[in-house]
Amino acid sequence: MSEVITALPASEIGRLAGRIIARSRLVGDCWVWQGGKDAQGYGALTVKIADRKRRVKTHRLMYAHAKGGIPEGRVLDHLCRNPSCCNPDHLEAVTQRENLLRGNNLAARRAAQTHCKWGHEFTPENTYRDHLQRRVCRTCRAELDAKRYAKRKQQQERRA
Repeated sequence: MSEVITALPASEIGRLAGRIIARSRLVGDCWVWQGGKDAQGYGALTVKIADRKRRVKTHRLMYAHAKGGIPEGRVLDHLCRNPSCCNPDHLEAVTQRENLLRGNNLAARRAAQTHCKWGHEFTPENTYRDHLQRRVCRTCRAELDAKRYAKRKQQQERRA
């Protein structure tokens, strides 16, 4: 769980949760935070802890209030895909990997691919990982290697 949130007493978390609910607007099932947001669109609230002002994400605070905290090694995934939503029922504590693979990003799209760009299926027998951990199609690689070999052999014959 976030260091800032764990430093807050339960009564303060409850008070801040009430403040978040008051400054949120109901849009469908989402509780959309109407206050300040960070660069990624997540709701953010400034709290004072031990004479220091700290920014706390509203969805993290609401989850801690409703469900008792974020487990170690987990991050919150917005099931509604709305980063400014602070409805704890729309949040799930998952691993960072699972959160990334659920999203709409390059890692998720690549993980969802079942075939290479030339149509060969990614099976354990037809796939290996390169030095950057990218999946490589063995069939395509063999065809590429054969073309390179033929080209080099042809160049050597011309020189001779």
